[in-house]
Amino acid sequence: HENGVLALVVAHGGEVIAEGLNKERGVTQRTPLLGWSMTKSILNALTGSMLNGGLVDLDALALHPTWQCPANMSAASSSNAIGHSAPSSANENAAVDSDASDIDPRCYITVRELLEMRSRLDFVEHYSVLGDPAVMLSQNDVAAFAAAKPRLPLPSTHTPLQERTWRYSSGSSNILSHHLRSRCPTYKYYLEYPLTHLFGPLGMKSAVMECDATGVFVGSSFSYATARDWAKFGQLFLQDGVWKGEQLLPSGWVSYSTTPVEDSFGVYGASWWLNPFPEREPLPPPLDTKLAWLRALPRDAFYASGHHGQMVLVVPSMELVVARLGFTRVESDWDKKAFFSKIVSAFE
Repeated sequence: HENGVLALVVAHGGEVIAEGLNKERGVTQRTPLLGWSMTKSILNALTGSMLNGGLVDLDALALHPTWQCPANMSAASSSNAIGHSAPSSANENAAVDSDASDIDPRCYITVRELLEMRSRLDFVEHYSVLGDPAVMLSQNDVAAFAAAKPRLPLPSTHTPLQERTWRYSSGSSNILSHHLRSRCPTYKYYLEYPLTHLFGPLGMKSAVMECDATGVFVGSSFSYATARDWAKFGQLFLQDGVWKGEQLLPSGWVSYSTTPVEDSFGVYGASWWLNPFPEREPLPPPLDTKLAWLRALPRDAFYASGHHGQMVLVVPSMELVVARLGFTRVESDWDKKAFFSKIVSAFE
């Protein structure tokens, strides 16, 4: 019950070997718990699955209907390769030098850039009552709120953190979720897709994603699952997207998801957080103190993370998955370094 923990599951070699439940708070093995921004990592998996099924193009343009983009921009790209690419500045710069300079710069944002938080939309991830995330989540159409933000120009320098092309944004995830809806043949197919292509095969019977008032999954924030089911999700990524012999995610997808995005200081991949240490020392503030706990973990550790202390930690080199769900209002109240060091040391 320490530090607001509601449920904890430790899995090693694909088997649950330890579990703790806060029964004083009414938590049982069957209690679905809110993942908050761990939903972004679920959205990553859904995107990979749709790519596997030919529904999604990672380099598609003109992703939201409110952006006034030429019709031919929505055509499928010729590459669609799994892996990070350079920001879409080449397309933007070419437009400036041509008759297309009046095209909305948001039209050049790709699926890949939304996954990697490189959309450069002026969405400020500040958690307050009037901050963009809270206001967005109060809207009937969360994607439209995010899509209405202007796109910032390409930075002239890569020195200050705020001028990087990488910028964590819950708004980007909801625009992506809206785009996935547009790629499904029917609304019923879209609603059932997480169950039929992800939760069902994994046996995540408790897992639920919530929609906004327009019927689009709130891909930034609203998914629920039991701690054991959250651990299954982490196990899928530990197993390189394969579950019981079935390739649920494309070959190379997990590697792509856990490869650092340019300009992220090594802390972020494609909607998964990464361990930047020791290669990326020193990190600029506030990342240096916020992520210092990762120094206690193996280099290959990566994790899904959500508000109030939600986390699914994956350590492939140790065949280890840790799902921690909680309600920790003040981040500093949870000593992540001590918490995970105790777990990891048991397997060294």
